[in-house]
Amino acid sequence: MDFKNHLKFGIFLALFSFFTINFSYILCSNFSLNFQQNLFIFSILSSLLILVGALSPDIDSHSAIPHKFVKNLIAIFVFSISFYFLWNQEIFHNIVQNLEYFIFIKFILTIIFSLLLMIIALLTFKILTPKHRGIMHSPIFGFTIALLLFFIIYGITKNFEISLSGIFFFAGFLLHLLCDGIL
Repeated sequence: MDFKNHLKFGIFLALFSFFTINFSYILCSNFSLNFQQNLFIFSILSSLLILVGALSPDIDSHSAIPHKFVKNLIAIFVFSISFYFLWNQEIFHNIVQNLEYFIFIKFILTIIFSLLLMIIALLTFKILTPKHRGIMHSPIFGFTIALLLFFIIYGITKNFEISLSGIFFFAGFLLHLLCDGIL
């Protein structure tokens, strides 16, 4: 199945989940304000994670849109972080401190080293990307990522109910596998 169909099914399941969660709230509207806010965050996060789960298995396909998106995200992230840290360190200061064009040379060196780190990161991503419909298309992999998301969200929010939204990634992941005919 192609990206557009995975996206359509993912959006359908995400919207279904969003409206089901919020409709269940309407039926039981005697909850506290804190619970209402948590439920809204939960419904949005769950819907987004379903959509991400429905698209993520195709990260292993070099021609797929999710793969290209992740590759660009890695490039921007590595370049930005490395540029920030290299610019704010004294690494180049000792090398070019006596030169007349210190800031310009520091800027050029920071760009060059950030680009090199970005290229290394992209090559690493290319090398470590598994074959298409390999490990990335297994239910065990999807469940492992969902469990990791559960713990990450819980670590950030310290809220058990909101962290359950990490499990919705697995629902989107399974939807992708069903659409591909793997399950």
